[in-house]
Amino acid sequence: MEMSRIEKEEPDYRFKAKLRMRHDSLEPHDTVRVLVDDQTILEGMVEKAGRVFLGNDHIRNTVEQPAAGQLCRVMVGSVELANAALVRD
Repeated sequence: MEMSRIEKEEPDYRFKAKLRMRHDSLEPHDTVRVLVDDQTILEGMVEKAGRVFLGNDHIRNTVEQPAAGQLCRVMVGSVELANAALVRD
């Protein structure tokens, strides 16, 4: 999972996120969700068995104040496939 906050001259920023993942349990048409602190950030469908790619087109919410230590989880249905704490770039 990769997320970045791009600082601009204005106080606004652009949120970008992407997920590239391979896992034997991924089947076509499975819905994959990426959550940060229980909020859905990315959501999309598996197109090829065993792998998924979610990018900016799949963003459902943004993380206003991303912080090191926030828990990021990858879910298929109610099953958690992976998790990790966010770290600073």
